[in-house]
Amino acid sequence: MRNIHGNIVECVMPIMSQIIRSILAAGTFFAACESSMAATPLPPSVALSSQRVISANSHELDITDDRGTPIRIRVRSKLGKAISNSAEIVFPESNSLLTDGREFVLVIVGEPSSSHPTGYCGAGIESKLYALQIDGESASVAFEKLVQSCLKNIDLTSDGVVPAYRSVSWSTHPTGIRVRWMNDENGNEATRVFQYRRGQFVELPAS
Repeated sequence: MRNIHGNIVECVMPIMSQIIRSILAAGTFFAACESSMAATPLPPSVALSSQRVISANSHELDITDDRGTPIRIRVRSKLGKAISNSAEIVFPESNSLLTDGREFVLVIVGEPSSSHPTGYCGAGIESKLYALQIDGESASVAFEKLVQSCLKNIDLTSDGVVPAYRSVSWSTHPTGIRVRWMNDENGNEATRVFQYRRGQFVELPAS
């Protein structure tokens, strides 16, 4: 009986060890996934060259003054209306772009796709990207582009971990904006660059 018991223990122990190793490996995997997801949030604000900061708050864009007090940024009426009706305001980049003696900030303003919550795209969002030129406490629109839309089936690239809005970024070479789509307005996977040229961002031909 002792030999049988010993044999059973010898057989069971490796199996238990393998199960424990599998559980530990699974825990490590999920912890890594959670860490990865936690490490890729969208920036809450944008740092300017003047040490001031732009942030979004209560359907408005704010810029801190020299004492760190937030002041509402003055924007043109069309953009102001979009911001006041926004479902979300996000910054895909935490830094501004300095070029040609001008400073630009990227901001994405999402408006509800429909005023009927139970209808088609009732919970959808129409997201437009703006490149804003900052001048003191004012901002002017240098570029705008619909980058995500429920109504038009436009989707930015996303791997399920990194937020889709991370598919919008500054381009270094050439200087400008880079956008990656899983489905663009033509239903195609695409990456486009909008190069900065004399105060404007112009789309480059696809390579």
